[in-house]
Amino acid sequence: MSLPLPLPVLALLLAGVAGFSLPAGRVAAQQSPPAAGETPSQTQPPTQPAAQDDGELVVPWPAQTWQAPAIRVEGEPLPELREEERIGPYGQPRWTTRRRFPTVRAYVVPEGEIEAEYWLRVDEPKDGSKKYLHQYEVEIGLPNRFQLDFYLNSKHTGTNQPFDINEQSIEGRYAFADWGEIWGNPTLYLEFINRIEESEKVESKLLLAGEAAPSWHWAANLIAEQETGGEQERELGFTYGLAKSVVDEKLSVGTEFKFAHVNTKEDRSDFTDEFLLGPSVQWRPSQRSHVLFTPLFGMGGESPDYQMFFIMGWEF
Repeated sequence: MSLPLPLPVLALLLAGVAGFSLPAGRVAAQQSPPAAGETPSQTQPPTQPAAQDDGELVVPWPAQTWQAPAIRVEGEPLPELREEERIGPYGQPRWTTRRRFPTVRAYVVPEGEIEAEYWLRVDEPKDGSKKYLHQYEVEIGLPNRFQLDFYLNSKHTGTNQPFDINEQSIEGRYAFADWGEIWGNPTLYLEFINRIEESEKVESKLLLAGEAAPSWHWAANLIAEQETGGEQERELGFTYGLAKSVVDEKLSVGTEFKFAHVNTKEDRSDFTDEFLLGPSVQWRPSQRSHVLFTPLFGMGGESPDYQMFFIMGWEF
């Protein structure tokens, strides 16, 4: 049975669309003064400085991460790319504040960030029954390395009905530490999916992400997904993405890989394995916006012919 959309979710969705400002939170200031021989412009970009009060950094809502001043990390050289500057209360690279891979999640967004995204996913299984998924998402960065996301979904087989909502989901993330303190920056992910025509699903992930080298960014996810009723479909999976920044804060290209190992309660020993691989492109038309396109192609066996992802995002 489908549950009505909770009023708090509606309020947050409307707040995101309107760019509503929530009360500011506070974290310890992390920005260091310029080193000897450096000018202030070498340690932070010429953008609006973060407000400070009695030695504490005041986090605005919305945070507007493209304006966040860079943090000087002691003992590390200044990055060549602006998108690799450390910002925010967790000291994370600026590139992690935008989704980089449709199939691979990475870390959390900074406290105070509010962002909306539209997703289109098209699947072409072996049987030729084309599947469409439209998603409308709001993500919110919370204090203490938490993140909360809300989705309204339109999922259909054989027909394209973008505004016929038949799913809703809520997703939470928690990062174990500030960026760079633990290898891979591990983050827990949990999502509950309420579906009108099918059983509910629960999905959990372990998110890993980092920088392989200057301008090279990667992310990997370990995935476990379970239906709560019906066939009780169970999926174990792995996704990986690697990207290269071609134009700083404008264009990034790379590749994504996806593996899924699926069975049902009727026969847990009968698995369906899917392997997909394809290119990944991120384009940022403006400081607030991003566009992603990733077509993945099946690699034999029971894999679908392709999965195509198209995403548009806007930060408030």
